[in-house]
Amino acid sequence: MASSLDALGGLLAMSEPAPNLEARALSPTVGWLVLVCVVAFIALCILHADRFRRLWMRAEDPRTLGLFRILFGLMLLLNLSGMWEQLEFLFTDEGLFYTDTARRVLGGKQFAGYGEGVDGEAVGFFGPAAILQFLEGPRYSLLMFRSDPTFFWIHLWAYVAVVVVFILGWRARLMGLLAFALMTSLTMRNPIYMTGADVVFKVFFFLLVLSRSGHAYSLDNWLRCRRLRRAGRLSEPGGPGEGAGLAPSDEHPKGLEAIYRRIPAWPRLLMMMQLATIYFYTGCAKTGGIWAAGDSLYYALNLDHFYRAPPQLLSSLFGTNLFRLMTWGVHVWQIGFPLVLVGLVARFQIREGFGPGRGWRRHATRLLWMLVGFGALGVTVVALPVHYEPMRGGPSTVQLQWLVAVGWALGMVALALGWRRLRDRPLHLRIRGRERVIDLESVCTWLLGRRLWLTIGLFFHVQIFMLMNIGMFAPIMIMVYLCCLNGTETASILRSLRRALARLGGPFAGLRPSGPPVPAEDPSLPQLHRDAAVMPAWALGSALAAAVALVLAEVEGLGAPWPGAMVWLGLAALVIGGLVGWRRGRRDTGLPADAVPWAYGPLGRGLATVVVVTHIGAVALHCIPDKDSCFAFRREARETVAPWLRATQTDQSWGMFAPNPLRSNVFLKVLVTDEQGEVWDLRTDANSPRNKDIPWIWYDRAGKITRRVNGDGKWYRRWFARYHCRRWALDHGGELPRTVELVKVWYSIPTPEEVAGKGYYRPADLLERAGHEKSVAKVRCAFEEDGQLTNELRERHGFPSVDEGAIQRRNPRRQQTWERNHPGG
Repeated sequence: MASSLDALGGLLAMSEPAPNLEARALSPTVGWLVLVCVVAFIALCILHADRFRRLWMRAEDPRTLGLFRILFGLMLLLNLSGMWEQLEFLFTDEGLFYTDTARRVLGGKQFAGYGEGVDGEAVGFFGPAAILQFLEGPRYSLLMFRSDPTFFWIHLWAYVAVVVVFILGWRARLMGLLAFALMTSLTMRNPIYMTGADVVFKVFFFLLVLSRSGHAYSLDNWLRCRRLRRAGRLSEPGGPGEGAGLAPSDEHPKGLEAIYRRIPAWPRLLMMMQLATIYFYTGCAKTGGIWAAGDSLYYALNLDHFYRAPPQLLSSLFGTNLFRLMTWGVHVWQIGFPLVLVGLVARFQIREGFGPGRGWRRHATRLLWMLVGFGALGVTVVALPVHYEPMRGGPSTVQLQWLVAVGWALGMVALALGWRRLRDRPLHLRIRGRERVIDLESVCTWLLGRRLWLTIGLFFHVQIFMLMNIGMFAPIMIMVYLCCLNGTETASILRSLRRALARLGGPFAGLRPSGPPVPAEDPSLPQLHRDAAVMPAWALGSALAAAVALVLAEVEGLGAPWPGAMVWLGLAALVIGGLVGWRRGRRDTGLPADAVPWAYGPLGRGLATVVVVTHIGAVALHCIPDKDSCFAFRREARETVAPWLRATQTDQSWGMFAPNPLRSNVFLKVLVTDEQGEVWDLRTDANSPRNKDIPWIWYDRAGKITRRVNGDGKWYRRWFARYHCRRWALDHGGELPRTVELVKVWYSIPTPEEVAGKGYYRPADLLERAGHEKSVAKVRCAFEEDGQLTNELRERHGFPSVDEGAIQRRNPRRQQTWERNHPGG
């Protein structure tokens, strides 16, 4: 067994690309420069902690997240429908993996303390330590314990029912948690099918569960308003408070409740940061020559697994011109999308009246921003030699480094001067007789605002959705744009939609709005949080210093007690600072009556801040690029945050079509030889030109499964062939075939220049004329592990039992090993 594992490890090592030793040698320097940038930025946040608190910990209108809950739930159901044909293949013991095999293959470490009932071992966990190891994740799935079709369908319909109740908004927080748990239980059974859209669903669902999305457009809020109306305590449009609530008075001693209570803003802000992370990560990952040449859209549209209708004629006309402009434009847009967050923060500071700071605080701010800027420049200049190959007639590496350094520095100066000029002395221009003022707010609204960047994204995703069938990725990405709107904007859009539908007449006539949107809860109501408690800057600074000391201790290899001491010092600083801030808050005056209130009291704000900082830090460290120039620190950084990401199901990677899109169309034939020696082609690759319906409307996961088996999931190949052994037996009265063979089929996509010069091609003709075939796996079903039906499955389908010796299973005995490694556990 050990020798076979060693051999497998050797094969995997040979298949991996050789490391760039020069880049790895630079990685420690890159790591220190990145640390300087991170520490400087965190210090900036501490220096301006009042702005951080006001942005993240405020209470806001709930209607955006209420609508988000409804649309997100509908998208979940649509995404599930796209897997309908593969559900039993993916998630049951009649599919790719038997239940015990799934535990061993997909969750071996997690289930190391779980007995399979072999040779007298108990079935189940061996003790508390085994349960704790299971809870470390990530396969939190009921289907890892039982996955027969009956149990699976009960599980599935329970999930669907909970999602429907979540959409309706009854017990929204509880139903959201249950739906998230059931979705995780479903998806963690088998990851072979997962696409970028499935990861989007995972990471946004966690953030949605953290929110109070049931405070608007929900049965919860409707029932609450009905109870308050009966008690005479609801503020309604046209009455006292106009629906926004009313403070206690002689007429209303207990006051009136608002229709839409305010909710914490930070979950929505985390959604916006997650959206920016998706685009920025995938844009930065597209470093290949095909993207630089502008040919990525051409190749993506000509992948037979994706296009809805043959694009070859369009490609011959626009592949060398319009498609290239679109490719470059999308690439720049993806990398630049985080500018939306810059515009958001800048406009918030202007709206809230935050100035540039005074005295030492202003100078410290400038110094820290310079550290961030020059630290990032240092990373770029240091890593550039291993990412750049000088071309004939082009600049040398050293020349390019100087050009980048000088241009970067001049850009920082221009940005600082321009920012200051627009903030303090706006430009006044006269255009067509009208004076136009160009100030910082207008620039942030237009150049760094949502209307530009989201509009480009909307056109991009609609175009992709019309031309390519990539499942729910485009619809879910368009839907999550909703998180970039505040509640008032959402209410105004819905009001406009109602007015438009009312104009159609008939059954829609009653939808005409009778007045302006109902306002959110009045921020001046006395029951809202307005305390002055703040975490002292010295406590935050001490915690940052302890964190830096912890990093230094780990790098220098200092053992106990130093790492633990740094952790406890940081925690002690925060706890003591929290108590000091709470005591001061009881004495000082809180927020002004007209200011946006806090989402929570002091303790709630502290806990929410911990969640926000932890999640942002975990995602940022997890998304460190998988490059040799990050070799010295990437693995350690990811291992540090892995427990949080596993527990929240927010581990992520956004390398779609990166670093280059595929330039070949790859398919998979499944050839079955039956007992009579006849060979059958199962035609399983539904996205192949020989099988594909045109136009292709409904998404099918067969293409993703094919790409996974042919590509980075090569280890699936024998399991996939074994599944077809069993599937054939289920469909043929229990009779096994002799062999199952997987044949990789592919052809190269002609270059844009070729189709521009010679005209468009027909995929089926090119596949037949220039296609290649290669056998990638072949199994003899009677002798292959898990290649036969177990007697349990045979009995389930009414087939006669066979001798257990004819069933090839691997039944590991774990208890002895577990007890040896965990004495007393």
